[in-house]
Parts: sequence; structure tokens; C-alpha cells
Amino acid sequence: MSYGAIITEFPSYDDSNKPAQNSKKSPYTAFAEFLEAKRFMYWGLFLTTINIVALTVIIMIKLDDFFIELLFKISLVINIIFAIDVLLRAIVFGPKYFCRGKYGLLHGFDAILVLSTLGVSLFLKIKETELIEIGLLSLRFWRLLTAHVKVIEYKYPAFHIILVMDRSGSMNGNDITPSEKSRNYAKLQKSHDNRLGAVYDAVYSFMDTRLQTRYKSSSRTPLITDRIDRDTISLVLFDDEAVVIFENERINADLLFNKMLQYENRGGTDFGVAIEKVDQLINKYFDATKTNIIIFLSDGEADVPEYDLDSICKRNAKKNSPIYLHTVLFGLDFGSDSLGRMVDIAKKYTPPGPVTCSFTKVMDEVVLTNLFTSIASNLRDHKKEYRWWISQVLNN
Repeated sequence: MSYGAIITEFPSYDDSNKPAQNSKKSPYTAFAEFLEAKRFMYWGLFLTTINIVALTVIIMIKLDDFFIELLFKISLVINIIFAIDVLLRAIVFGPKYFCRGKYGLLHGFDAILVLSTLGVSLFLKIKETELIEIGLLSLRFWRLLTAHVKVIEYKYPAFHIILVMDRSGSMNGNDITPSEKSRNYAKLQKSHDNRLGAVYDAVYSFMDTRLQTRYKSSSRTPLITDRIDRDTISLVLFDDEAVVIFENERINADLLFNKMLQYENRGGTDFGVAIEKVDQLINKYFDATKTNIIIFLSDGEADVPEYDLDSICKRNAKKNSPIYLHTVLFGLDFGSDSLGRMVDIAKKYTPPGPVTCSFTKVMDEVVLTNLFTSIASNLRDHKKEYRWWISQVLNN
């Protein structure tokens, strides 16, 4: 859950109980969302500022007892409001809100500041309280400002997307080629008029779709757009060896496409070396604020690196950063079940939710491009699930 609109963890829930998106919210859920709203945090900043100013005036300016008492009572009322806020959050979200999850300890620290400030103002003499309260309130002010930064970064989840594409000798088959309707058809026809070229074209479409997310809302300022569009892309090409040609870089469809054109078909098929590269990329660029998405495509059968894949998925799940694996069997030979078994392994370590693991069989370039575009769109939609997650926690 969150405090000041900071997401701390994605909870598990039964997907069969997912409410209709247009269903009416219960008063309980609506109140919880009110507590988590960004505007509520702004009010917290505003009241904290008033509190600090009131106490500073008491210390710095010589006032009549009447005005000193008035300012002190204003400060006390604000402290009581914050204490009620802590109590309401404990009731709505439960005690674990203040000690569990990625930001649970920070929530607990914030609650201690609030209750300590109230205790000081109630139980110490007036002349002894101002400096102590200002110190506590300054810490709280810093916490709320920190929360404001997290609103931008966590309300819109970011992804490290790792594309793992088979470029073995069999991908030279010309039974499937790039679509003539593709904007890149002329370039691909010259050197990659084969299965691999169709894959490169689908990757380009995927990247282009992800890029469009930053233009979907005209209300976003350039600053916020830059902060929330933190997706990065890595691309691994493999045969019996694996090479990383795009490493945790911001999305740039044209740049990636031109790099892909430098690589042609070669060698055999080894899923193990590809998974090893994926593991290295995740470890090297691990970011707890990003979700790891792997899209793994091959046109053939190979040994499944079950132990290595299970170990990678298990290790990242323990970090509260599960790996979401999409595998694609591309071509006319649908006899392979290796890619399906890989998804079964990954599913064991992912919670149900709007982002899932999947295994898909694709037999032509149009369906492949549509699949990649669909995955990219679903990631975009995931950014809209923030409030829905809150409803799920409350309903469990």
C-alpha cells in the first residue's frame, strides 16, 4: 500500500474476484482512495507549513499572551488532525501499513513524528515545546516532500523490457517475411527478407507503440512526462551464443532498428546462453522501482534451462521484483513445448494482476507484429491500474 501516494508493494489477490471497472465504489474504498490522493498530501504540506510558521512566530516575535495562545492552539489543532490521519490509515489499511512493504518503515517513522509532535504539544509546558516541535515538523515536512517525488515515480510504474530474439540459422527461412505494408519494408527486403526480418519489424513496432505512451495525455507537462516515461530496453540476440546489442537504454525505435540490421542469421539454438544474458542484465541494472518484462522469441526447440530460469525468477521474486516472461513460438512448426515450459516456471513466482506471463504461437508476420503491439499496449494500460490495486487490497 502507500502513504502520500507512494506504492510500496503490489499485493496478491484472486483474479477471479476482480471487480468490473465501471462498478460503483463502496464508501470504504472511496474514503481509502481519498486518503491516498495527491491533493491530500498537498494539504499535509500546507498544514505543516502553517504549523512551522506559527511556532516560529511564537519564538521570534514578542506577542501578547492572547496571540501566543491563539497560535499555539492553531498548532495543536493541526497536530490533532495529523494524528487522526494516522489513526484512520491504521484502521483502513491495517497496522502492517506502518511496518511492512518497501516503504512500511518510512510510514512508521512518519507516524512516530506525528504522534511525538502531538505529545510534546500536549504534555510539555508551552515555553518548552516550540523548538522541539519545529524540529519534528521539519522532519515531517521533508518526508512529505519526499512523498511528492515518489508520486510521480510510482503512480506510473516503469519497466525494464528485455527482448530476447532467436537469430539462429533456421531464422533465415523465407516462409515468413516482413510485411510489404511495413514502413521498414524497403530496408528489410535488401538484407533481411526472412523470418528474422519479420521479427526485427515486430520489435520496431513494439518500440514505436511504447513511445506513443508519452503523447497519450495532453495534460502532462514535459517534466512529468520525462519522469514517468522511465522505461528502458535491452535487446539480446542469440544462437549458440548470445550478444547484447542494446543495453538498458531509453526507448529509441530508429536507433535500435539500425543496430538490429547489422546482425544476420547464424549458428544453432541455445536457450541457456540467452537466459544467462538476461540474468546478467537484470542484476547489472536492477531497479526496485521498475518491473522486469522479458519477451523471448524462437522458431525452434531447445533444451530448457529449468534450474537457471527457476533460480532467476525465485531470486527476483524475493526482492519483490518478479519477472514477467512472454514467450513466442514463431513459425509453422508448432511441435515445440520448450517455450511453454519456460512460462510455467516463471508463473510460479508472479502474483496475479494486470501484467502476466504468456506463451503464444505465431505463424505469420502480421500476427507477430500485432502481438508485440498488444504487449506494448498492455504495459501502457498497466500504468492506469494504480487506484484499482488499492481497491483490491481493501476488498481482500
